[in-house]
Amino acid sequence: KDNFYNPFGKDVVRSRRRMLEGGRSFEQDITRFQQVIGIEGDIGEYYYDVNYNYGYSQTVGNTFGQLYGPNLSKALGPSFKDDNGNIVCGTTDAPIPGCVSMNVFGGPGSVTQEMLNYVSAPLVDAGNYTLQTLNGFIGGDVVDLPAGVVTGGVGFEYRKEQLESQVDSGKFMDAVTGNTGRTTGGEFDVTSFFAEFNVPLIEDAPFVESMNMPIGVRYDDHSVFGGAETYQVGLEWNTGADLMIRANIGTSFRAPTVGNLFSPASDSFPSATDPCTASNWSALTAEQKGFCTADGVKAGGTNNTDSQQLARVGGNPDLQPEEGDTYTVGFAWSPEFVEGLGLTLDYWSIEVDGVIDSIGAADSLKGCYLGGVEALCANVNRDAQGEITFVQSTVTNLSRMTAKGIDFEASYNTEIGEGDLSAIFSMTHFLERENQVYNAETFTFEMEDLVGQFSEGSDTSYPENKFNLSVTYKLDEVSVNYTTNYIGEQKYQELLYWGTTEGHEYTVDSFMYHDISASYSFDFGTKVSVGVTNLTDEQPPYIEPAFNGNTDESNYRLFGTSWFARLTHKF
Repeated sequence: KDNFYNPFGKDVVRSRRRMLEGGRSFEQDITRFQQVIGIEGDIGEYYYDVNYNYGYSQTVGNTFGQLYGPNLSKALGPSFKDDNGNIVCGTTDAPIPGCVSMNVFGGPGSVTQEMLNYVSAPLVDAGNYTLQTLNGFIGGDVVDLPAGVVTGGVGFEYRKEQLESQVDSGKFMDAVTGNTGRTTGGEFDVTSFFAEFNVPLIEDAPFVESMNMPIGVRYDDHSVFGGAETYQVGLEWNTGADLMIRANIGTSFRAPTVGNLFSPASDSFPSATDPCTASNWSALTAEQKGFCTADGVKAGGTNNTDSQQLARVGGNPDLQPEEGDTYTVGFAWSPEFVEGLGLTLDYWSIEVDGVIDSIGAADSLKGCYLGGVEALCANVNRDAQGEITFVQSTVTNLSRMTAKGIDFEASYNTEIGEGDLSAIFSMTHFLERENQVYNAETFTFEMEDLVGQFSEGSDTSYPENKFNLSVTYKLDEVSVNYTTNYIGEQKYQELLYWGTTEGHEYTVDSFMYHDISASYSFDFGTKVSVGVTNLTDEQPPYIEPAFNGNTDESNYRLFGTSWFARLTHKF
């Protein structure tokens, strides 16, 4: 209350201000090195391949515009005007040398560069990631069967991953604003053995030119969670009429990363509001108010009006791998009456269990104080005044997801004049795309249909249809290419004005991007390429609930028309 710039004359317990004068920026330097050395050859009728890969990546990040807590505390503490008209930190009896009192109540422009220089602190983070793999395979013809020769082989793989990430001391000691956290470090290794064979079943029979069964099995021994087996079995039926029918069934798993396993708790600021705030108090039932007061909130609610809450996210060494089942069936057709044409159509289905995820801050808050789910209340941490200090959001094997769809591809090659024309059209149509999510309205886990939707939970889009078309014309050393990328329309619920009220859906129109490029290849190994991307200057769509810039940067292009020039040389 004794700060010179405080117009209220009282202690300000909670305040929020966007530092427009200073801004925040981030720079990252990445250095990567990779070396692969291998040997291959023959042993009698069999061939072998052994190779070793070493990869190293170093990342150095610099963050500017964060504020240093100890200096910020002094700058917002007591201050006074001296006899020379200077604003001095501290009191007349105990001034603070070198301190610059900070004016956070004067609106944009009230924070001077001198004030920023005193409280700002550049931060430096560094990390090293190392990947080593050793692979070996031996294969060839195994045994003769009536329908042909069984081919295949066996192999092994050893993989070791190491990560060491050092954060700035200011972040490590929670002495700066912005995201803080501790050092990440850890390693694991995986030893794998696998075998794959192609078994001929039928040959030269009615309606069967050939029928083969590809089979693969694999065992992975992970140093963190133990062993896991996967397999894949398929069927390839060549009917003899330029048509191949194929099917496949298999299992899979995805091991957690070093970060998933060993990352310490660090800061994040997801979108979430406190249901126990004073502005929402009257909307709560008596039971819900009881949930709030039982957790330390004073009657009448908190003063937290923030739309983002501090969350602590981190790894979990008890994670298990994600496990999945896959099914595909389809055909490939190269009609003899249209030379150069190839068509494929495949139906696919993927189901994944034990998906590595976490319950978001918003769901924990709603589930605890609106639904009384005690397990979710344990994620919320409050201070003595009942204000949220942070919400815990540790990853775990939480949910499941499914995806089903149809892939279609058409390719065509022909000669035009003295050159060659090739075109490839590929399309994916979603039949089903579901994620298991926590419904904070019913306080239960349920499958969410995502086809044609932007999902706020995963912050990404799932258009029902997407396709690519690429057309290339090559004449001697010159090649010209045109590519178009189509993303179908999708819907989302406008959250700012209508909340989650049903029926208020907004549509993101379909998008189509156009790119063109040309290249010239010299006979001594050098290739020159130029091109223009996003010819029609499409801008990314506005999606209100999207977290990053109110758009989906994983599907839509963030920049307008751009050009490139590339020079490559092969030795």
